[in-house]
Amino acid sequence: MGSGESDAAAGEAPVGLVLLGFDGLPDAFKAATEHVVGPQDALVAFGLDRSGGRPECRSRLEAAVDQVEHGHGVLVLIDAQNGVAAECARSLGNRHDVRVLSGVNLPMLIKLASVREDQALPAVVGAGLEAGRKYIHVASTLLAVDRS
Repeated sequence: MGSGESDAAAGEAPVGLVLLGFDGLPDAFKAATEHVVGPQDALVAFGLDRSGGRPECRSRLEAAVDQVEHGHGVLVLIDAQNGVAAECARSLGNRHDVRVLSGVNLPMLIKLASVREDQALPAVVGAGLEAGRKYIHVASTLLAVDRS
């Protein structure tokens, strides 16, 4: 796996996922994902307590990353690119084994679950980003097309 771009070997631990956001949102995303694709290893969700400070967030996030990192990197998923969750995720600095992806949605999580066991971190990030964008539409426009 010299460059980190090659596929992970079959049977190895997947790229780790950490869902980060406020209150119960990360747990709801995890539950919805597992409802669709089944239980997931190396997936941690934790909600930020609105009264908690940034140092607490950072220490919890570092612990979550360490919990799911099994040699293939970790993808931290947040709801928006601004705000406390984003600042907390950015506090990880430039760790070579961690990427942060904002704008998490269910199609993205379903895709990530399907590719993270056999692809390297950069490819997993790309697949998640593509799926997240692909399934964003103005639903009323789609419904109007279906009726014609």
